[in-house]
Amino acid sequence: MMKSMLKFSAPLLAAALLLAGCATAPQSSSSSHMTQEISSEPAQSSSAAPSSGESAPASSESASSGSAAAQSEPLPESLDDTAAELYSVKAELDALDLDEELLEADFRIGQVAQADFQTRMADLASQERELELRENELEIQLRQLRPQTDLPTGTLEELLSQLRELEQQEDSLELEEDRLELQYLTGEIDRQTFVTQQTDLVSRSEELDWQMDLLENALELMGWDD
Repeated sequence: MMKSMLKFSAPLLAAALLLAGCATAPQSSSSSHMTQEISSEPAQSSSAAPSSGESAPASSESASSGSAAAQSEPLPESLDDTAAELYSVKAELDALDLDEELLEADFRIGQVAQADFQTRMADLASQERELELRENELEIQLRQLRPQTDLPTGTLEELLSQLRELEQQEDSLELEEDRLELQYLTGEIDRQTFVTQQTDLVSRSEELDWQMDLLENALELMGWDD
C-alpha cells in the first residue's frame, strides 16, 4: 500500500515542481524587467545633467555683462564737468538720429546694399543704447550735485514777463537747432562741427528749461495755472 502511494505521489510531486517552476519564471522575468527600469533612471539623470551644464554660458554671459557695467567710466565729480559731459552726450545722440536718417536715405536710393545697411544700422543702435545709459547716469548725477536754488521772487506780472521772455529765447534756440540739423543733413557742415555747435545749443536750452521750471514753480505757488 505504501509503495503504491509512493508511486502515485511521485508523478504528482513532479507535476507540482513543474508548475512551481513555471510560476516562478514570470516572476524572475518581471524582476529582471523592474531592475532594468530602475537602472535606466540614473541613465536619464545622467542625460539630464548636460542641460544644467548648458546654463553655464548664460551665467557666464551675465558675468560678462556685469563686468562690462563695472568697467563703465566713472562719473564726473563736479557740477560743471557733469553738465558738460551730459550736454555732449545729448549732442551725440542728436547726431546719431541724423546719421540714421542719412543712412536710410542712401539705402532708399540704392547707394547702400541691404547687408551693409543692416550692419551699420545695428551699429548705430548699439551706440545709441550706450549713450542713453550714460545720459541717464549723468542726469541723476546732475540732480544730486545741483545746489538747492531759491525760487524767483516778484509780482505775478513780473514773473510772467520773465517766463514769456524765456519762452521766446527757447523758440529762437529751436530755430537754430533746425538750421544746424539741415546744414548737417545737406553736407554743408561735417559731423564734428555739428556736434560741437549742437552741444552749445543743448547747454543753452537746458539752462533755459531750468530757469523756466523755477519760474513756473514760483507762479504756481502764487495760484497761477498755465
